[in-house]
Order: sequence, then structure tokens, then C-alpha cells
Amino acid sequence: MQKDLIDLLINASPMLLLIAVWIFFMLALRRRTSKQNEAAAANTAAILANTEALERVSALLEKRASEPRN
Repeated sequence: MQKDLIDLLINASPMLLLIAVWIFFMLALRRRTSKQNEAAAANTAAILANTEALERVSALLEKRASEPRN
């Protein structure tokens, strides 16, 4: 009985190792993806802030261009 259990563990070990490695890589991918999403959100916020500043500058330049020159 004990020999059968040991044989089963030895025969199943490559498959168990493969499953463990697969789980490790899936968890690592999830961590990396969440970090990338956080960075993308920060970049989006910075882009929106820059866009608003550029729109203000553009509006001021258009206003200045439409004013009559002395």
C-alpha cells in the first residue's frame, strides 16, 4: 500500500511540477498587469492635465490673435 502511494507520487510529480510552474507564471503575469494598469492610469491623468493646459494656452492665443493690433 505504501509503495503504491510512493509510486503514484513519483509518477505524478512531473505533472504537479508543471502545474505549479504554470500557477507561478499566471500570478506573476497578474502582478505585472496590475502594475501596468496603475502606470497607465497615472499617464492618462498626466495627459489630461497637459491637454487642459494646452487648451487654455490655445484659447488665450486665439483671443490675442482676434484682438486688433495697435
